[in-house]
Amino acid sequence: MAIDPLRRVLTVVLLAALAACADGYPSEDRSLTSPHDMDNAERLRVMNEIGHEAHRSRRWTYTLEGSCMLRVTPRRGREKAAPVDVALSTSAAAEVRFDREDDTYGVRLQPDGPALLEARRFGTASQFMLLLRLVARDCGA
Repeated sequence: MAIDPLRRVLTVVLLAALAACADGYPSEDRSLTSPHDMDNAERLRVMNEIGHEAHRSRRWTYTLEGSCMLRVTPRRGREKAAPVDVALSTSAAAEVRFDREDDTYGVRLQPDGPALLEARRFGTASQFMLLLRLVARDCGA
């Protein structure tokens, strides 16, 4: 007879543990869209999300001006810098470069050009670079 109360307790503990495992997971899957399947407006939206989250104390916003001019507005802390206009072209050699002193990965369109993003993680910088290349590819289309 002592086994029945023990089974009930174990059953309750097991059910509580299983319910706790679901915490933090979305109830439905978020659709993932390939950057290759996005239009430039969607790519810019994602670039702005990355620019907002890539670094704790730095933020970037991006707009496409005219047909192929990317306007980049950097912000360090509360200090907003002047916007930088960068001409996009498919021949641009976008690259990710690690800065040891700053411990960030910078994305540039040209080796001597301005940093368009500084990220703490290489994956974030690489994702941004792909989006940037695709915006440049499709901006004149």
